[in-house]
Amino acid sequence: MKKIIALFMLAFLITAVWSQETPDQTMTRLMSLFKQYNITSIPEKISINDFDNLIINKIAKQSRKDFMFSVYEKDSTGNNYIIKNDLNEKDTKTIINTLHVAGYHVLTEEQKKENEKTSKEIEKIFNYKALVVGALQDHWNNMSKDQQNDFYVSFKGLIEVIAYPQGSYFYSNSKNTFKKAVIQGDKAIIASDNYNIDKDLDITISYIFKNVNNSWIVVDVEMNNHSLTDAYRLQINRVVEKKGVSGLLADLKKMYNEMKAN
Repeated sequence: MKKIIALFMLAFLITAVWSQETPDQTMTRLMSLFKQYNITSIPEKISINDFDNLIINKIAKQSRKDFMFSVYEKDSTGNNYIIKNDLNEKDTKTIINTLHVAGYHVLTEEQKKENEKTSKEIEKIFNYKALVVGALQDHWNNMSKDQQNDFYVSFKGLIEVIAYPQGSYFYSNSKNTFKKAVIQGDKAIIASDNYNIDKDLDITISYIFKNVNNSWIVVDVEMNNHSLTDAYRLQINRVVEKKGVSGLLADLKKMYNEMKAN
């Protein structure tokens, strides 16, 4: 009986090791999640006023303005623009990217539900607690539990509202080359070179992973060798110096509610 139990435990351990993702596999899954995050829907009909003021006037490139006028046309009433039929995949992607750059973020209820599921999966990989505590490390221990929770909820919410759509756009419209993970004990670093064609932007991004309970999670991100946690920490300290922790929390809540409303 003991031998059977021992063999069972050995088989379980071997299966656990084999099934554990490598940092590179986790990175691939994270990028896939960001790419499937919906950043906006394509309206079939939009008023001329909204089309001009909310989209066209907010697009810098004339070529993009011309493109939008090529895929939308005025309806019989002359009051609205309606989208043309039979758009190909390339045109659809360009419309979504153009609306995103213009700041036109309108999601269907189905897209919102899909994003909620995607957010939960991203949260399993991206360790918000490490980022939040790291950014607030100079003040965290002096804050009440309620203040810590308020900051966490608002800060995490802002990241979701701002960074997820930006991440979806960036990773879907950039040439991203990931180097093999460098593993040192329970930590790993994956460096990447990224080029965004639309913005003609080159950026080096390194993802800092930590192994927690046999899962690789992101605890920090470095952009052009600058830590995201350190950047947040610097900004937070400036606000706390001027307004105190209560002022910081008030600003975060206000910003989050405004962004969420949009």
